[in-house]
Amino acid sequence: GSRFSGWRSEVNVSHLGNLPGGLGIGDVVISKIRRSCGPNRSVAEGDRGTVEGPSTKDPKRMVTCVFSGDVTVDLLPTEVDIELPGGLRVGDVVICKNRTACGARGSIAEGDRGRVIGPSKLDRDSRVACQFARGLVVDLLAMEVNMELPGGLRVGDVVICKNRMACGARGSIAEGDRGRVIGPSKLDRGSRVACQFGWGLVVDLLATEVDMELPAGLRIGDIVISKTAKGSAAAGDRGRVIGP
Repeated sequence: GSRFSGWRSEVNVSHLGNLPGGLGIGDVVISKIRRSCGPNRSVAEGDRGTVEGPSTKDPKRMVTCVFSGDVTVDLLPTEVDIELPGGLRVGDVVICKNRTACGARGSIAEGDRGRVIGPSKLDRDSRVACQFARGLVVDLLAMEVNMELPGGLRVGDVVICKNRMACGARGSIAEGDRGRVIGPSKLDRGSRVACQFGWGLVVDLLATEVDMELPAGLRIGDIVISKTAKGSAAAGDRGRVIGP
C-alpha cells in the first residue's frame, strides 16, 4: 500500500486540499513538464498521475505523485495541473447551463460565462469553484456547466474540416469531412480541440481549421436574407452569420 496510507487515515486529510498548492491526497494531476526518473522511467508532459502525499524531501513546497508504471516523483504544484470533476482544469472558461440563485450574493443566469478557479472546498469530488462577473464565486456541479473550448466551440458541436489532414497510419481527413467535438485537446488545450470523425478517427485540430456547422447547415460567414421582420431587421434584409 501507499507509504502515506496510515498517516492519511490517522489525520483524515484525503481530499481536504491542505497540501502545497491546495492539492489533496488522491487528486488527479496532469504533468506540465518532462522529468527523467531513472533508466527507462520518466514522466512526460500531459501524463496523468495521482497525488500520494507531501514530499518527504520538501513537504512544505512539493507533493509526491505516482504516474503510470508506478513512477513516483516529487513535483512542485506549479509543475502540474489538477484535473477537476468533468475533466475541467483551473482557467477553463465555462458557461452556466441553468439559473442558479446564490442568496444575498446574487444569481447566475443561464448562459453566463465564468472561469474555473479551483476545486470546491465543500465537495471536491463533484463540484468546481467558478468565478463569474462581479467577482461572484460559486461551487457548481461539473454537469451544471459547459466548457467553452477554443474558437467558442463546445463538446457536441458538429464541425466541418477546412483542409485535408494527413494523420499517418491512422488515415486522413478530407476538406468538407464532418466531425464532432469530443473535448479539449490533450496536447494544446489553449488552441486545439479533439474531434472525432465518422470512422472513429480522433484528431486534435486548431479551432481555425474547422467551421462550426450551425442549424440548417449554416456556417459562420454565410450571407442570409431575413424572411420576416424582427427587431430592427425588415423582411428582405441581408445579414451575415456570426455564430450560434
